[in-house]
Amino acid sequence: MCPASFNDSLATNGIADSKDKTVTPPKVIHFADAEFSDEARRALGVAKKKKKQVVDFEGVSVLSLVVDDHGNPQNLCISKSIGYGLDANAAKAVQQYRFDPATKDGKPVAWRISIQVDFVLY
Repeated sequence: MCPASFNDSLATNGIADSKDKTVTPPKVIHFADAEFSDEARRALGVAKKKKKQVVDFEGVSVLSLVVDDHGNPQNLCISKSIGYGLDANAAKAVQQYRFDPATKDGKPVAWRISIQVDFVLY
């Protein structure tokens, strides 16, 4: 889980402050889809048997991470959990993301972002 707040600054921890309007945020250039977990499929199967009807699932896992100055994800933590092994699968997918890094004065810098991973099963 993530801490309640982050106190980022280039001077203290080398991560640009998201409020700094002179920094251009990172851009996703490669992403990977997160897989639905076996644990979530089993839980849906149990719910389906109990209700004796089709059960749909929609959920969101939110991850906070630092995009380093090379465009790689670092220091992932879960900001919003949905459980059933889905958060781990979301993290596994996001670790494969690649970015054009944030820039300040034309130079790449680290930047903290949040990524929402949606799960839907009908």
